[in-house]
Amino acid sequence: METFPHQIERYLHQKWDTRQDFCVTEKTPTILQKVGLDDLCVTYSPKHLRNAMKPKNSWNHMHGLSVEQIKNLPNLLKHPVAILDSTKRNSILVILDTFDTDHMPVICSIKFMAESKTFVVENESVHHITSVYGRDSFEDFVKINIENNKFLYIDKKKSHGQFGILQKLYPQDQESLDSDISIRPSKNIVKSQFIVWAKEDHAPILDMGDEYVDAAVSYICNEISEHGLQTSFKDLMAQAYELSMDDYGREYGR
Repeated sequence: METFPHQIERYLHQKWDTRQDFCVTEKTPTILQKVGLDDLCVTYSPKHLRNAMKPKNSWNHMHGLSVEQIKNLPNLLKHPVAILDSTKRNSILVILDTFDTDHMPVICSIKFMAESKTFVVENESVHHITSVYGRDSFEDFVKINIENNKFLYIDKKKSHGQFGILQKLYPQDQESLDSDISIRPSKNIVKSQFIVWAKEDHAPILDMGDEYVDAAVSYICNEISEHGLQTSFKDLMAQAYELSMDDYGREYGR
């Protein structure tokens, strides 16, 4: 498969079929797999590329990134500053080690398990980059996501300085931390996998209310964070399901 920079060059010289998404990486970077993404192709659309490279304009969602920054996406995704859950339940956010023209840190939004629109992996699921943009009010963005416990992974070295993430997350004890900090698996990803499992097994938990699904997902994430994946993921989902069913039975006397 041709490299992502070569695909971009073809696009810039009008030799790319704009109905086809770009394949940024043929395999999901290891660090993204560690927070729960399956090993799939990561894609990016010509439309989003155009928006990323046009002069920055927040009203029209233009982001003012350079061609070289875009070409470097595969490497930036392999070595991010941080990863966090998005407010959109089917996405994660990656803070990249680069800045836009206003010197704002660049964020990459990735929709996981999306429909493929690239001929290379046609009719297969992919992880699709929906936006690459400089994040205005970055300090407020970090503060809100710390308060909402959204951070999944932080690179200690890169998160210092202008990013200022580690100082806000661990203000008292930064030096004793490991160089790379894996906090927990993505609740967004775990929840999507749990719902698929529940549907396949015709489990009634999906009809019991979101709080029981969320409780099961929290149990799975906590178990993985504290003990690692010591059993199969399906077995862990079954354990979480049984605990939620027990809670439901106690609450409603069933």
